[in-house]
Amino acid sequence: MSPGACVVTGAGGFIGYHLANALAAEGRKVVGVDVRYPDPRGVLGAPKFCPLVADFRDTMAMKPALEGAEVLFHLASAHLQISLPASAYWDLNVHSLPPLLRLALAAGVARFVQTSSVAVYGNVGSTPADEQT
Repeated sequence: MSPGACVVTGAGGFIGYHLANALAAEGRKVVGVDVRYPDPRGVLGAPKFCPLVADFRDTMAMKPALEGAEVLFHLASAHLQISLPASAYWDLNVHSLPPLLRLALAAGVARFVQTSSVAVYGNVGSTPADEQT
């Protein structure tokens, strides 16, 4: 990848898709990783980045995606799937992070940006939500 190249996990989600497109619009080479993507004919339009349909926990898919990347933006998570057991949330959102960090380090990624989701607030009774919510 070229200097300033980025990998965005969760690039099929609303925020990840917009982040990956914005980075690509800045002239960066971007690989967007997700297990699914929105319809390119839909409201979000075709991606301006290189979409990779893969699970970020798949080492064989992530190794080449991370090669030469300067930044890894990690947005992938389980957060809207209310029927998942708690163990699935822990596996995807917590336990998968150390192997991803080791893979990024081995690939020479200089910066790792971890994001969260508004879903951590649960059902907000009144808005706007603040630090006490």
